[in-house]
Amino acid sequence: MGKIIDSFGELVFNHKEMKQRLGSSVFEKYMSKVKEGHALDQRIAEDIARAMKEWAIEKEKQRQDNMKNRLNRINETLSRLGWK
Repeated sequence: MGKIIDSFGELVFNHKEMKQRLGSSVFEKYMSKVKEGHALDQRIAEDIARAMKEWAIEKEKQRQDNMKNRLNRINETLSRLGWK
């Protein structure tokens, strides 16, 4: 297991994730609106929502894959011990 600091914030859709997943023009428009305190345009909001949804689905898939791997290791250990 790694240190807590290594995984802190990894489940947050932050500006770094936004910048990677949104086109640069959309990200810049978003940042401009936030800095100026203006409401987001519908298009920008939809692009952010889409990117966030894709990110969340990827994170959930990773979580499920990790859980399957852990369960497989447990089952293998139990089999070796003759408990299964």
